[in-house]
Amino acid sequence: MLFIWIGLIAVGLGLYFIYPEQFTQENISNFVRAYEGQMLLVYFLICVLRGAFLIPSTPFVLAGGILFPDNLWMVLAISMAGVLAGSCFIYYFTEFLGVDKVINKKFGHKLDRTKAGMEKYGFWIVVAWSFFPLVPTDLIAYVAGLTRMPPWKFFPGVFLGELPIVAIYVFAPHILLNTIG
Repeated sequence: MLFIWIGLIAVGLGLYFIYPEQFTQENISNFVRAYEGQMLLVYFLICVLRGAFLIPSTPFVLAGGILFPDNLWMVLAISMAGVLAGSCFIYYFTEFLGVDKVINKKFGHKLDRTKAGMEKYGFWIVVAWSFFPLVPTDLIAYVAGLTRMPPWKFFPGVFLGELPIVAIYVFAPHILLNTIG
């Protein structure tokens, strides 16, 4: 998968350098408008699948707001679906990914205290962690999966924490541009 990802980036950069006139803001905007339905579907698939590759969601949320300025509510819904899908993947596949072994090896002595804290305050920890933009939500998903936090506490916590920050990422640039411009 890494080679596919690197290959796609290389092809994209190659096309950009060979045909720079095709990558103007106007041409990209016209392309997105002409194929908006298909592009929204592709955007949805990228947002949902990016979590499986542990790629941060912020660049995709910002890109969605730029690419689809007339569909910001749809960008918000798709972005949130992507965040939840990524959190779901990590939550349920923590052991499969081998993260449990690494965490047990490095922090095994603190795991009981962490599990007790997650049982008592887990929902609010997840909400706060998910809202804070400088820490990856993926990390709290690992902890929640490792401590076997109930999914009915984890997923609403991620949703409530991520919703305001994702909404800011989607709407704030347009509000600022419309206020300034």
